[in-house]
This record gives sequence, C-alpha cells and structure tokens, in this order.
Amino acid sequence: MLEIQKSEFENYFKKFDTKNENLLRKFNHSIRVMNFSIEIAKSLYLPEDMIEIIGIAGLLHDIGRFEQWKRYETYSDLNSVDHGKLGVEILKHNNYIKNYVFNDKYINLIYSAVYEHNKYKISDNLSFNEEIVCKIIRDADKLDLLKTQGNSIKPNVIFHKEILENIYNKQCCINRKQENEADKIIKQICFIYDISFQYSLKYIKNENILHNKLQLLKNSCPENTNLDDIENELNNYLIQRLNDKQ
Repeated sequence: MLEIQKSEFENYFKKFDTKNENLLRKFNHSIRVMNFSIEIAKSLYLPEDMIEIIGIAGLLHDIGRFEQWKRYETYSDLNSVDHGKLGVEILKHNNYIKNYVFNDKYINLIYSAVYEHNKYKISDNLSFNEEIVCKIIRDADKLDLLKTQGNSIKPNVIFHKEILENIYNKQCCINRKQENEADKIIKQICFIYDISFQYSLKYIKNENILHNKLQLLKNSCPENTNLDDIENELNNYLIQRLNDKQ
C-alpha cells in the first residue's frame, strides 16, 4: 500500500543528509506514523480511499521537520519555526503535494492534517472529514512517540512538581522552553488526554505504556510525590475511556 508515495517520500528525504541520525529518526518515525494511521483508520471501518489518504497524511505529517533541522539544527518549534505550518508550505510549493495525492478533492485534508498535528488542540472550524483525519494523525503520532521515545532517563533528574497539575486537570502540557528529561516523560504521559480512538487507548493499555513511563520516574520525583496515586489517576481515566462507546 502507498508504494508510490513512500518512494517519493524517500526521494525527498535524500535531498538532506541521510546519515544524520536526527533526520533519519524523523524519516523512520514518519513511516511508523503512516502505519499507525492506517491501522486506526481500519479500526473505524473507513472507506478504502479514506484509509489511503489517511496513510498519506501520516507519512507527510512531519515533512517540515527535515527543512526545520536543516535551517536551525533543532526540533524545538519554540526556538525555530512551527513545523506543521512549514510542512504545509513545503507541500504547496510548486504543487509538490500532487506527487502524493492524485485526486484534488483530498488535498485540503492532507494540508489540515499536517498543519493541525502539532497544535495544542485542533481548530474548531474543521469539516467532519478534516476532523476525523486530523484526530487519527494526532493519535498515530502520539502512539509512536509514546512507544519509541522517553524510555530512559539520566539519574538525578527531578521533574518540576507543577507539571503534575496537567495530570490532575486531565490536560496535555503546553510546550515550555525549560524542560528536563523527566518533565518530557510527564508531558508524554499526558498525551493520553488528547487520544481520540479506542484503537489507540487499547494500544496504550496493552503495551503497558503508562506504567513503564512512571517506573522510569521512580527516582525523579520531587518530595512528597506519590507515583502510585498518579498511576491510579491515569489508570482510572484510561479504564473510563475504554468503557466509553466508540
């Protein structure tokens, strides 16, 4: 599936330093997000043409990252550029999007997904199809980040206690310039509050992701912080969401 699009994406990647580990990491991430996107779309029994478009959106969601690294040598949007917005600009330049999407009626769906995937929350003015596609890409992106990042931590790194308020308020964390490794793990854990689909919730539960992340933080807690209470809070939320209707 999507062999033409994957080949084109690989050709685009080859315009950059393919031996650079930071760039290669984003290339591989894009392929995995494409696969997660397709699986989520299939779980919703969407039409075949929509599953394909959603796969393309997953593949392209981070296309702005390569140019971002080339220009700034950072993936921090706060210290460089909004990579979602940059991705849309790249796809629009010389109609590059048409190397991936052969029916014009789907192009705006791709633009919306790329632009919205990294925002704190999606826009309110999206069409029904735009909202579905954007939510799938956001879930797929988070699943891959949860699975592949934040799986180790240096000793004696203590997270900032105030970041826990996001867990108790059931909300994602706002990006901050001053974040340590432990803060970033809490930030990842809070992804659960922006997960939309049962497939994604089940994946998080089956892979034991929340527990594994919290175990990393056993030696990274501020004083008077009880990780068991935090884990119970998260698990109760996860169970509640899993018991909700699709």
